[in-house]
Amino acid sequence: MNKYIVMGGIFFLFLLADRVCPAVVEDVDVKATDRGVVVSITTDATSYREVRVSDPPRIVIDFPGTECSVDKNRIDVGKWDLIAVRAGQFETGVTRVVLDLKRASEYNIQKTKTGFEVLLVGEKKIGTEKKKKEIKIEKPKWEETFGYSTRRRRDPFRALVGWASEEDTLPDVRNAQVVGIVWSPEEKYALIQASDGEVYILEEGDRVRGGKVSKIGKKNVVFTLWELGRTERLTLRIKEKESR
Repeated sequence: MNKYIVMGGIFFLFLLADRVCPAVVEDVDVKATDRGVVVSITTDATSYREVRVSDPPRIVIDFPGTECSVDKNRIDVGKWDLIAVRAGQFETGVTRVVLDLKRASEYNIQKTKTGFEVLLVGEKKIGTEKKKKEIKIEKPKWEETFGYSTRRRRDPFRALVGWASEEDTLPDVRNAQVVGIVWSPEEKYALIQASDGEVYILEEGDRVRGGKVSKIGKKNVVFTLWELGRTERLTLRIKEKESR
């Protein structure tokens, strides 16, 4: 029985000591570090409540079960994003520390050996949008003219409608003669005299009636012709000069 009475008395003394000797907020200090602005709060309190207020921007930190014994109730800063730091007895058993800000800032609170630290790490981006960069396109102050030689090819600036009728204007090589060849590794041209007597200057890839020029050799010209779904190779040799 006496044992329980003693234990109850000890528990009562602990409760009484907690009421008689509350925790104390002793000091508030502000300093700049390479991490950001640090507000140091010296206290033996073990817990806190924080609230972010937007209008005007400020951070409110309450320490329940404490008494305020700071020397200065207000520290004017006026640098970085911090206007001032205020500390005081908000109500019985609650010490309040307020950080007045120029604008909403990111922060974090961490426990230290002597109390707590509030680290302001910069502006808080709220609802920011990337500005669209306006691009101005200026009209060129010069004009350039390009030329294109069809050389009996289809004119690329003419409509495709009616292109089939141009087939009749192409040289007919089935009864043609090779009257000359200009040949080098870089340039290859063939002079073809068609059945109508007209002479055409052709190079590899040029179109002829019903086909194209496939290859120009030193002494002959090879054509690929298409007719009724069949492919035919026609080789014309250069016309030799008649000996007297």
